[in-house]
Amino acid sequence: MGWDSEGMSVGLHTIRCSHQTNEAPFWYAIHTRHQHEAAVQRQLEFDHIHSYLPMVDEVRQWSDRKKRIQVPLFSCFVFIRGIYSPQMHHAVIRKPGVVGFVGVGKRGLPIPDTEIDSIRRLLASSIPFSPYPFVNTGERVRIRGGALDNIEGIVVSNTGRKFIVSVETIQRSVAVQLEDASYGIEVISICKRPGRSDILQDDSSDRAVGMTP
Repeated sequence: MGWDSEGMSVGLHTIRCSHQTNEAPFWYAIHTRHQHEAAVQRQLEFDHIHSYLPMVDEVRQWSDRKKRIQVPLFSCFVFIRGIYSPQMHHAVIRKPGVVGFVGVGKRGLPIPDTEIDSIRRLLASSIPFSPYPFVNTGERVRIRGGALDNIEGIVVSNTGRKFIVSVETIQRSVAVQLEDASYGIEVISICKRPGRSDILQDDSSDRAVGMTP
């Protein structure tokens, strides 16, 4: 087993239960304690749970030097892919450092494959991006051409045309500054959806913690 350049555990098998083999696997977000993301993913790998931890480079300043390190793109979150079941649930939440699944009650909410794929492709490209406040209103578009071809997101124009890629379940986004000469833009729709208050369930105490953007 090992890691690819995007933080994806490789050589792992998607968790399945014998009575659920006809069901399709989905991505789910796991809420972790602060700075426990990598440790949680190593434990998931050990149990052959297909996981993904997006990582980015960051320069840290010490008193006498600067150092480039890798940090999670979305602090306190690791993604897993599998068929949701009681066995999967307990295999994940018993890991030290895990707070719970992102969802409603004790059940995780599936994340569309397109959202995870968009993040992976963005990280694999050489296109600069930056964290951005979560948005769910605006002009929804599809990029045509270039490294981001066919990726969907929302365009906001209040500070220049920015292309926003989001993982809605965890209400986290990143932004790319669009260069109109490099990319074609296909308008899909105008989004105006009410915000959703997702719930993080901490199974150890059976209490719900509200998500805030």
